[in-house]
Amino acid sequence: MTGSEKDISQYISLALYLSPPPELETSVELPEMPPDSTQVVEIVPLLRDFAAAIDLHGIWLTVHHIYDEEIDRLHDPLSKMIGGTNLYLKMPAPPTTGGALSSSWSRSFAQACECAHLRHGICRRGSPVNGTIPMSDVRHTYLHYVIEPLLYTRANAIDREQPIMKEIRDAPLDFRFRSDTVALTVECLIKAIEARTMDTGVPEYKIPAGVERSDLPRYEHERQVYEEKVQRD
Repeated sequence: MTGSEKDISQYISLALYLSPPPELETSVELPEMPPDSTQVVEIVPLLRDFAAAIDLHGIWLTVHHIYDEEIDRLHDPLSKMIGGTNLYLKMPAPPTTGGALSSSWSRSFAQACECAHLRHGICRRGSPVNGTIPMSDVRHTYLHYVIEPLLYTRANAIDREQPIMKEIRDAPLDFRFRSDTVALTVECLIKAIEARTMDTGVPEYKIPAGVERSDLPRYEHERQVYEEKVQRD
């Protein structure tokens, strides 16, 4: 529409809620999808014809090994990040096979990362630099991957926050956050999680292993004193 990278966001939103070709069916009911995706959902029949005409599945077979190789290389740091994040969110761990993330789940998340980077206009944020990737950016995308479906299914309830949009209409925020209550809520929730779990460089107080149960109250008190001191400093 305007030629900017933001134009693609509605199509990326739609892509994240479509099943693989050739079916290309929406994975949830339309009211549960991001609002921007429903504006372009009528393109799906054309996509089905296009995927068949160019043999999209054949193209995927020639390039999927690139995704597999990248997933294998990033498996350990990705598993650690996801495990820690799910533990904080009190969510079950993703499916594994032989102790490793299942290939289908890993591929799904890798593609979601790629789509999310395009969607937010940050294609380079998740790209490797000197053989490593900024895991904090990947974690941010993972939180979108986990939280967005939960909140968009409750969009009607979140719309009750609409009055707050008047208060932030002149705020230095992306227009999407100043016009979409769900998008704003998702981003605020993610920022809150990141703030609560960020590495401050201050060592965590750890109760020694093997202490007697009768000694636990003393150690709990010491931990509380330590944490209060850290907050004051």
